[in-house]
Amino acid sequence: MRNLTLSTVQISILQAEDVIQFSSPTSDDASVVLSAIAFDLDRNTTFAGTESSKGVVSIWRTSDNVSSTPGSGSFVFCGLYTSPNARIASLRVLSESNQLVLVTLPGDIVVWELDESGDFVGEADGLGTVESGIAAVAWSPDDSLLALATDAPINVGWGSKETQFHGSIGRAHLKADKDQANVECESLVDNDRPRITWRGDGAYFAVSSRSSRLQRVIRVYSREGRLQSTSETVPGLEASAAWRPNGGLIASTQNDIRSGPQDARKSGKYDVVFFERNGLRHGEFSLRRPHEEDGSGYKVKDLVWSPDSAVLAVWIEKLDGDVVQLWTTGNYHW
Repeated sequence: MRNLTLSTVQISILQAEDVIQFSSPTSDDASVVLSAIAFDLDRNTTFAGTESSKGVVSIWRTSDNVSSTPGSGSFVFCGLYTSPNARIASLRVLSESNQLVLVTLPGDIVVWELDESGDFVGEADGLGTVESGIAAVAWSPDDSLLALATDAPINVGWGSKETQFHGSIGRAHLKADKDQANVECESLVDNDRPRITWRGDGAYFAVSSRSSRLQRVIRVYSREGRLQSTSETVPGLEASAAWRPNGGLIASTQNDIRSGPQDARKSGKYDVVFFERNGLRHGEFSLRRPHEEDGSGYKVKDLVWSPDSAVLAVWIEKLDGDVVQLWTTGNYHW
C-alpha cells in the first residue's frame, strides 16, 4: 500500500430547515434525502441534489465561503425541478458547455445553463423523456455521450447544442437467457439494477446486468452501441463494475461468503474479480474482512479507479459504519 497524505478538507453544511423550506414548503409529512452530488472543478464548486417524497428535486451549490472549519461553509439554493415521483439517477456538470445535467429515474433529462459563478441562467430546460424510465446512467469520459440503461437500453448522443436519441442497442441482450434458468440464485441482496462503466478512452462501455432472474453478466459494447462480448458465468457476481481507465481490465466483485457453517458449496471468500474486454475472467484478489464477520452485514457498494489506474477504491457497507479500502498492485500482487 502506498502512503497517502491528507491534502485538503472542505466542509459545507446543507441545513435541514433550508431543504424543507424549498422542497416542501406546504407539506409537513414530506421526507427529503440528499441523493446526488456533482463537482465543477473549473469553478471549485460542488452541486448537491435533494429529492422529496412529493416529487421535488432541489439543486444546491457550495457558497463562496467554503472552509475547513465545521459549520462555517454552507450550500445555497439554485433551483428546482418538479415531476411526479422524481428521483435522481445522475447529476453532472458539463464543463465545456457550462451546463448542469439532471437525469431522473422516471426518464426525464433536464439541463440548467451556468454562469461564471455557477449560478443558474434561467429556468430548467427539459430535453426529453425516456418513457420506460431509466435504470442506470453513465457519461463517457469526454462528456460527449450518455449511456442509459432501461429494459431496452438507449444510447444518447450529446452534441454541442442539442441532444439526439440514436435508438436501441439491443433489447434482446438484456432479456432473460433461457439456457441459464437452472442456475442457482446467486445474490439475495442484488437490487437487480444495471451498472454502466466506460473505458478511459471512451471507445467502449460495459453493462453489468441480470441475464436472467438468477445471475449477472457483464456485456461490453462499442461506442456506437454494438455488442462486443458477454462475460463468462461467475457464481455470486455482484453489480459493482469499474473499467480500469488504461483499458486493461473491468473490475467487479464476487460474493462467495457462506450463509452458515454447513454451507460447503461456497469458498467463504469475498473477491474483487477482473474481466478482459473479450469477457474472459482474468484474476482476482480477496478483500480483507475481520475473522469474526460472517458476511451478513458486509457488502461492497461500489468500485472506483484512480485516474492513473494505479489505485482501486472499494467502498464497503458495514453495519457498524462504512469503510473504503484502497488497493494497489505490484508484480501481479494486490
